[in-house]
Formats: sequence, C-alpha cells, structure tokens
Amino acid sequence: MEENGKNVIIIPARKNSSRIKDKNVALVGGHPLISYTIRLAKALRGIDKVYVDTDCNEYAALARDYGAESPFLRDPKYAGNASSLGQSLEQFIARLHREEGVLAVRHVCLLPTSPFRNLHDVQKMVDGLQSFYAVTSVTIPDVHVMQSHLMNGDGLVPLKDFVKMAGEQYHWMKCLGNFIGTNHNDYAPAEMNLYNNFAYKVVTNPIELIDIDVHEDLHLANRVVAAGLYDFGLGAL
Repeated sequence: MEENGKNVIIIPARKNSSRIKDKNVALVGGHPLISYTIRLAKALRGIDKVYVDTDCNEYAALARDYGAESPFLRDPKYAGNASSLGQSLEQFIARLHREEGVLAVRHVCLLPTSPFRNLHDVQKMVDGLQSFYAVTSVTIPDVHVMQSHLMNGDGLVPLKDFVKMAGEQYHWMKCLGNFIGTNHNDYAPAEMNLYNNFAYKVVTNPIELIDIDVHEDLHLANRVVAAGLYDFGLGAL
C-alpha cells in the first residue's frame, strides 16, 4: 500500500469508562459528548484526517455519522483502565500506517471528555505545529514546586532536597486533554525536538477546564450548554 503522509487528529474513545457508563457518548445539550470534539476537528484548517480510536462498533458507527473515520477497532489490551493514553496513541498510529498506508507526520490528540474548545484558539495551536515540535494545552495550579513535598517511608520530604534548580520561580504544569499535538520524529526538522522546541497554551477559562469524569461534571456541562455560556466558534449545533 502506498505511503501517504497526513496531518491527523485522533480522538480516543474507549467504551469501558470507569465512573460514567458510556461516558464518551453521554448526551450534552442533546448531542453525544464525542460529537463536540468531532465537529470542531472537522472545522480545522490544515488537518487531512479526523479519526476516532475506539474499541466499540457502536462508537465507530456514531463517529462516522458525525464525519470522522474509524478504520479499525482498538485492541482490547489497550482499552482497559491500566492502558495509558500514550500506549493507545502509539498503537493507533502504527496500525494506521501498517493497515491503511497513512503516515501521521503530524498528529493531534483531542480527548472527547474536554468538549469546551474554541475553534479560533485550537486553530492557532494547530498552526503552531508548523513552528514547534509539540504544542499542548496546560493548566498551572497555584502550587510552588520548591515549597512542595514528597512522601516516602520516613514521611514528608521537601522536593527541593531532590531537585536542584536555580531560583524558586517554578510551578507545577499539568497537561490537559484539550489539545496535545506532536510532529513525527522522523519528519520534524533536525533541530526540533520535544526538549528544546515546544509551546503550550495556558487554559484559564473555567468552562474550558471542565473535564468530564464524574456525573457532576456531566451535569455541569449540560448546564453550560443549556444556558449558552460558551462560544465554540462554530455556530449552532
């Protein structure tokens, strides 16, 4: 099969969510949760393919109804609670190349559990992958690294005893599921790598920080949509 380099979006959506049954297709504003992410992904410029990576035939069919592709089902061993996002993405990208002949030279992961994204903001991050090896969305909790502690068998130990950094102007940074974008190692310019060429967008909008994990999150998302409190930049659903 002929190799075909593409810029792709991957939306992971396994069936066996642990806290909310069928979370990824739960209704928000009368629409399946995953549809918000698919719709935004389809509207982005510079993206060739939008894929849903799932272990469920019903999810795959729903994804196709909203315009995404789901060419194969995820191997069950990468669909359990013990499997990491990195493992499932790696396997999907490898199978995409091997079975579909599509080489993901640039890939973006959008988690469906973070439905509140603005098209203009996400487009800027997609465009940023032309200049940076990786681009991701983050939040910065109000936690000072050098004032933090680790716990071991002897109790709490100051983190500064383990980490040597000049100054104390450091904070924790947490990656979010709103946007995780990376260039393929073999196709990024030689001077670009994860350690010296990356960018991030700090998410401060509390609505965009909603990550649907428990029923309270789902209820909150429905209230936001019902009240029209968020602009997706896409027009009416």
